[in-house]
Amino acid sequence: MFRSWFLELDFSDVVEESWKNDQVGDNNAMVRLKNKLKCLKKRLRSWNKSKVEDRNKQKRECSNKLEEIDKRLDSDQDIKVTRWSKLVLIKVNIMGWRLSIDKLPTCVNLDARGIDIPSVLCPICGECTESVGKVVGSPYSSDEVLSTMVRLVLGSSVK
Repeated sequence: MFRSWFLELDFSDVVEESWKNDQVGDNNAMVRLKNKLKCLKKRLRSWNKSKVEDRNKQKRECSNKLEEIDKRLDSDQDIKVTRWSKLVLIKVNIMGWRLSIDKLPTCVNLDARGIDIPSVLCPICGECTESVGKVVGSPYSSDEVLSTMVRLVLGSSVK
């Protein structure tokens, strides 16, 4: 705790002000030192109490802001929240996330980004466009593939 006081910008000012301004009248140097240290102790306790109160106030404000953000996220249906599963590798989470926002590097997506490619047709069959549904290898629609992937990656709690 005492080491953290040294990190505070105004700590040395409090000590210096207390040492200079607290007048203790006594002829004995040891008694004078003892009384100055007592005064310093009182000032440091008061200063520390104000610092703790400030930090507690900051914590409450941050907590309130986080609660407000959580409420907004829960209430807005337009906002997509990505929840990462710790049960699978991070690369699977990332692939599932990129799949959910349609950012896999398929020929169609690369062409939409302005990357010059010879053709948007599937390089394997050459008959249809290479899309997310084609890449994943499912005969179902890309929405069904997406919902299946999201369920696999995030668990069964997702609709």
